[in-house]
Amino acid sequence: MATPRYLSFDDDHPGIQYEGDWEVDLEQYSNLNTLGYHGGGQHRTSGTASLSFSFQGSVISLFGTNRSLNSTTDGLDWECIVDGQVYPSPTTRIVQNNFPYCSIASLNPNEMHTFTMNIEATEETPLWVDMMNVYPSANTAYHATLSNYSTQLDVNDTSIRYGPDWEYDPGGSYAKFTKSPNSFLEMEFIGTHLVWRGMALSGQSPAQSRATYSVDGGPPINFTIYGPRSNTGQYTLFETERLPRNRHQLKVVYEGFEAPLALNLLWIEDGDIFNRDPRTLGTTLDGLRVDPLERPAAPETQTRSQIGPIVGGIVGGVLFLLLLVAALWIFLRRKRRTESLDGDVSYLGAQPLGAVLASTYGAQAYTRIPLDPDTHGLTPFTTQHYTGMSAAPSNSLAPYPTYSKSAASGTREPAPFAPHHHTGTSASSSGPSTASYSGSAVATAPGTFISPKAQLASTRPPEANPVFYQDSGVRFNTLEADAVPPAYTPG
Repeated sequence: MATPRYLSFDDDHPGIQYEGDWEVDLEQYSNLNTLGYHGGGQHRTSGTASLSFSFQGSVISLFGTNRSLNSTTDGLDWECIVDGQVYPSPTTRIVQNNFPYCSIASLNPNEMHTFTMNIEATEETPLWVDMMNVYPSANTAYHATLSNYSTQLDVNDTSIRYGPDWEYDPGGSYAKFTKSPNSFLEMEFIGTHLVWRGMALSGQSPAQSRATYSVDGGPPINFTIYGPRSNTGQYTLFETERLPRNRHQLKVVYEGFEAPLALNLLWIEDGDIFNRDPRTLGTTLDGLRVDPLERPAAPETQTRSQIGPIVGGIVGGVLFLLLLVAALWIFLRRKRRTESLDGDVSYLGAQPLGAVLASTYGAQAYTRIPLDPDTHGLTPFTTQHYTGMSAAPSNSLAPYPTYSKSAASGTREPAPFAPHHHTGTSASSSGPSTASYSGSAVATAPGTFISPKAQLASTRPPEANPVFYQDSGVRFNTLEADAVPPAYTPG
C-alpha cells in the first residue's frame, strides 16, 4: 500500500488561527541561507502572540525565518504545544530562512490533533511563520476535507523517473543532480501547480547552465541554473503555470555545461497525497476533485486552412466517383450495343454484291424485259445503263459492255470504251444495215430492223422482275457524256 507524502500548509492557510500582534512580511531575506519562502510571504510578530492549527497525522513542524542566536539575551521565546502538551523547542538557533521552530513526531495518526504555538518577541528579535508541514493520516476521508495544501515529493518519490547520469549529492541522499548534457527527468503528477526546489552543491562550477521544462507535451521553456551565491541552501529553479487539477506530465532536460542541475524537492499544489505513480490510477485518479483538462483552441487561421483541404478532398472524391460511374455506364452501353448488332446478323445465302452495296456505291436496279424469240426472231441484249463515269456492269466475261458491228466483215468487235453519248440511227445506202447505239442497242438479222418501240408495242411484257447488277466500285476520271435514261416497262 502506498504511503502518504508530507503536506505543506502556507502561513496564510485559512485553517491557521492567529491571535495577537501579527503582520504579513513580504521580504525574502535572500542572504539567510535558504532563498525565499513558501507561498506569498510570511506572518511576522514582534510582541506577544499565538497561533493554532488542527490536523490528523503523526508529525507536525513549523518553519520560518530566524534572526535570533541566543535565547537568554535576545528576548525571543516560544513554546510548541500539541493537545495541551508542551514539547521542547530546538536547543540550537541558526540565523536562516526555513528555520524549524517546532517539530513534533510520534503522534497518533488516526486522531485529530490541535497544534498551538505561544510566542514572546521584540522589535529587535521578531519571529516569522512561513509554513507548517504535516505527515498526514492515510484516512482518505480526512484527505477529502483538505484544501489549499501542497504535497512534497523528495528525490526518491515513486513518480519520478530519472534519465542517465543522475547521482546523489555526495553530502547525503537529500538531493540528486546531473552534469551530463541532454540528461532528463520525467514524471506524472496530479495537481494544479508545481515548484522545483534546487540547491547549491559544494565545489560546483560558478558558471551558469541552462535547462528546459515542458508540461503535457507543450513547448520547452528555458530556465537558468545559477552558480553558488552567498547562501548554499534551497532555491526555486522554476515553477509551472496554474493547471486544472488533473493528471499532468513534466519533462526536464539539462542542456549544460557548467552548473549542475540539482533537485532537492518538488512542491505540488493540491497534489496526490499518496506516494504513487499516477499512471497506475484509473479515471477517478486519487478519488479527490478532478477538473476537466482545457486544451488550447486552434487558431482561427489554422482552422480555416484545414477547411479548404477537407472540402477540396470531398469534392474531388465525389467528382472522381461520378466520372468512374459515367465511364462504366458508357462502356456497358457500348458493349450491349455491340452484342445487339452481332445478334442481328443473318446469313441468308449469297447475294449480288451490287444489291448489298447499292446504297453505298450507287448501284442501280434495272428491270429485265424478257422477249419471246419466236415472236420477234431475235435474242435481245441486256439493257445497259451507266451512272456517271462508273465502269458499265455486265453479265458477260467481256471487258467492255458496249459493242459495235463492223459493216465490212459482219463480225462483232469489242469497243475500247463506249461513251454515254447517243449518236442516233443511221442506214448506209451501200451495204448491210447497221444499228449503233451508246448505252442501249438492239441488233437484228441481216436485212431486218425492228426498233425498240416496235418491240415494246408488239407484245405486252410480263410482270417485271428486279435484277441487281454487281458494281465493282471502280471509278474513272470524269468525261463529258450525256446519260441515256434506262428503258422501263409500262406500269
